[in-house]
Amino acid sequence: MANWEVLEIEPTPARGKFRDELFDDPNWAAELKKDGDRRTGQFYWGVPDQGMTMYQIPKVYFAGRTVSKITGKLVEKGENVPHITRGQTAPNWGFDSALMERMLRLTGTVLDGECEVPEGFVLPDDDPEGNLVKYVQRVTGCNGEGAAQRALEKMGQDVEDGGVGGKLRWCVFDILYYMGRDLRHLPLAERRKWLIEAVGVLGNPYVYLVPHITEDKRGFLRNVLADGGEGVILKDLRAPRDDKAHLTWVKKKFELFADVIIIGFQPPKQFSKKVTGEVSETKFWKQGLIGAVEFGQYKDGVIWPCGTMAGMTDKLRQDLTDHQTQYMGRVVEVKANGREHKTMAFQHPRWKRLRDDKRPEDCIYNENES
Repeated sequence: MANWEVLEIEPTPARGKFRDELFDDPNWAAELKKDGDRRTGQFYWGVPDQGMTMYQIPKVYFAGRTVSKITGKLVEKGENVPHITRGQTAPNWGFDSALMERMLRLTGTVLDGECEVPEGFVLPDDDPEGNLVKYVQRVTGCNGEGAAQRALEKMGQDVEDGGVGGKLRWCVFDILYYMGRDLRHLPLAERRKWLIEAVGVLGNPYVYLVPHITEDKRGFLRNVLADGGEGVILKDLRAPRDDKAHLTWVKKKFELFADVIIIGFQPPKQFSKKVTGEVSETKFWKQGLIGAVEFGQYKDGVIWPCGTMAGMTDKLRQDLTDHQTQYMGRVVEVKANGREHKTMAFQHPRWKRLRDDKRPEDCIYNENES
């Protein structure tokens, strides 16, 4: 079996301009926007360390957008997700011979997708508005499989779980090569057919297809938002995967704007830990600045907490730090990706602007916001 020579393939970002009519254009599809770590995977094989060339060990070259300052090449982290890239399974990370055989069949295949949190993952109580990406990158950014397993344990996930629920997943949405055949010149609609076949051949429960909708795309977006999703990616079904592909992928995220009241301030984290393991004091801690602004809204005549936010400029952060009393009770417009009504918390809120033209008593919780 001919091997595959790994290529330097950087994932394509979605940079197209949104137009409302794309929802009604039959030449465009809508796919669920995932909140994870973008990774391409190239299937190839190696031989055991002992040099026994009669054995072929399948691998997936799992690279993202980060470029190494040392090698100048994309950083590869396949060893951190061996259930996806090495054919290894829980509970003892032994090799699945049937899966490895299927992976060998896919030598020369290149898939594109998003590495995401384990199935059923729940944000911890002390970080209810957290960004899921950071939890994924705590694993994919580690140096070595052992560190990756420890990162999963810190996330509260059971790495010994024999089911899908203890390990990161890879949601794939495009294919560039199939068994050595270059598919990049084909339109997305054709590539999708090959993608479905490749995922079927692989048969890995941790690798699955992104939901792909060609009809009633507006309804699909409404359902995504109702389920707490971030939005969709609209893609031109006629477009090849060339150097202009980023213009044929369009993000449509839900953005919620709301007026809230400043009710307090939180200190910054004192320490941060780099992927290398190095621990250092954070920038805001060393400068004596606030970490985040606490805010709320009125409900039944009482101000209820609705979350914390950052996103302000360094100059404004300094002013907030120096004049905390003067900012208490003032109105701020926040930008968020929606809100969770059980807790009243906004999803990923960011500071937009001060609204001194608004009264605090007008900042009332709206149960119809989503």
